[in-house]
Amino acid sequence: MRRRSFRKSKIAVAQLSARNANYKNHKDRLLDAIRQEEQRIGHLTGQRDKEQEVADVDAAEYLRTKQTVQRGIAPNTRLLEARRIFLSSGAQVLQTNAMIAQIERERQQLGLQLTGLEDRRKVELLAELEAAQVKLAMLRLRLQSVGEKLVYTGVVRTQLVRGKGGAPDLMVFRKQEDGDRSFVADEETELLPGDVIEVSVRSEAAPVPQQSPQVGESLIPGVPDIPAFARDRTGTTMGSSR
Repeated sequence: MRRRSFRKSKIAVAQLSARNANYKNHKDRLLDAIRQEEQRIGHLTGQRDKEQEVADVDAAEYLRTKQTVQRGIAPNTRLLEARRIFLSSGAQVLQTNAMIAQIERERQQLGLQLTGLEDRRKVELLAELEAAQVKLAMLRLRLQSVGEKLVYTGVVRTQLVRGKGGAPDLMVFRKQEDGDRSFVADEETELLPGDVIEVSVRSEAAPVPQQSPQVGESLIPGVPDIPAFARDRTGTTMGSSR
C-alpha cells in the first residue's frame, strides 16, 4: 500500500513538472516573439523617420520647381520629375507606416496569447488546488470515522472486561407462526434459522431492566447501542445455526 502511494506521488510530481516545463517553454516562445516584433517596430520606426525627412525634402523641392515652372524659368519635364520623386518618397513613408501597424497588431495578438496562457494556467492551478482540498477533506473525514470506531471499540472492550464477569446480555428475537417472541439467552441456547440476536453490554453499576428490551435499544443508559456489526442474523457471521 505504501509503495503504491509512493508510486502515485512520484507520478503526480512528474506530471506537474512536465506541465510546468511545457508552460515555461510556451511562455518563453511568446516572450521571444514579442521581443522580436518590438525590435522590428523599432527598426521600421527609425526607417520611417528617415524616409519622412526625405519626403519632406522632396515635397519642398517639388514646390520650388513648380514655382520656377510657373515663372517660365524651368521646363515642365523638370516639374514632372520632381513630382514623381515627391510621390515616390511619400508612398514609401505610407508603406513603412502600414508595415509598422501590421507588426503592432501581431504584437498585440502575441500579448493576448500570453495573457490567455497565464489565465489558463491560473485556472488549472486553482482547479487542482480545489480538487486537492476536497480530497484532503474526504481523507480527514475517513480518519475521523476510523478514530471514532477505534474509540468505540475501546469502550466496548473495556465494558466487556469490567462488566458483570465479562459476559454480555444476549437477547434472541424469534418469529413464530403464533407471533414474534423474545427471550434472554446464553451461550448454550440453541438457535434456529431466522433468529435475530442482540448483544448488549452494561456496566456493573447499571441496574438490570425488568422487561425485555426492544430491538435496537441499549441496555446501558447514555451509551449508544452496539453497532450493526455486533448484531446479525443467524447463518451470517455470529451466533449462526444451520
